[in-house]
Amino acid sequence: MKRFLLYLTYIILMIVVIKGGLSIQMHLLEEVAVLKVESILYLMYSSIFSIIIGVLFGIPRLITKIRSAQKFTFDWIKFIAIGIPTVYLATVPYLYFTAIGSYLPYASRIYHEFGNFTPTIFGIIFGYVLLDSFIKK
Repeated sequence: MKRFLLYLTYIILMIVVIKGGLSIQMHLLEEVAVLKVESILYLMYSSIFSIIIGVLFGIPRLITKIRSAQKFTFDWIKFIAIGIPTVYLATVPYLYFTAIGSYLPYASRIYHEFGNFTPTIFGIIFGYVLLDSFIKK
């Protein structure tokens, strides 16, 4: 019963965070459309919010790892092989409009050819991989 309540609390927390985050994101999108303000704030929020969602997905697995009595290490290979490319793909729409945007490889192509959901998906993957890279040995 205790485990059930923990999972129920976790899923309620996920729903609240996702619902609240999406409402903020929609508000920012409306401001971009109506007020013709810079979309960089919306793009930055979208990137960060998707990473936060990925971190929330990774919390149960991290808690399971914390409960074991082994020593923590960091899986650099997983982080470099999966984490770095996914954080790049998650943040490239935002970075495209910064001073370094013209120097980033494939930034223009990624920004123009991939849809809005691609950075979101890669942000979620990065957030999960970030926590999953902590391992116990």
